Amino acid sequence: MSESRSRYHVPPAGQAARDYGFLDDDPVPLKVWLPETVEAMVEDLARQRDLPKSTLIGQLLFAHLYGWHDLEWVLAQRGGRLGNAPLEVESRSPGYRAELGKSIADVRLFVAPRMKADLEGLAAIQGLKISAYARRVVLDQVLGRAPHPLEFSPGEDPD
Repeated sequence: MSESRSRYHVPPAGQAARDYGFLDDDPVPLKVWLPETVEAMVEDLARQRDLPKSTLIGQLLFAHLYGWHDLEWVLAQRGGRLGNAPLEVESRSPGYRAELGKSIADVRLFVAPRMKADLEGLAAIQGLKISAYARRVVLDQVLGRAPHPLEFSPGEDPD
């Protein structure tokens, strides 16, 4: 993958460095399976922000791909929305950080095709399917990278 890249230039205040016109494309579905413990945390975060769970996960994935600066810029430019996706599309159905429990909660969201392709590219580099990669991103964003108390065995002292 010898893609030539130009040097990143910090955009002037109130602008983004990338063209996000691709967010106007018809969205495509993406399903992310989460452990119930993490789904409950996502629900709590979404409730605090008055967002559907799927929207919050879409924002986490966008920030992972393109950064928090651009996320905030896009949301400001687009009235708080990332694209043409339905506002709320969620479902529940019966790996990574297995100690959190089996990933039995699914969250269905819609993302721009380019966003999904960018996630698929990063997933392929890691040798993962897109849903597994997206789950890792959500877990890392919600729990952080340092060990989380949920990951310790009962009675195990994290100190």
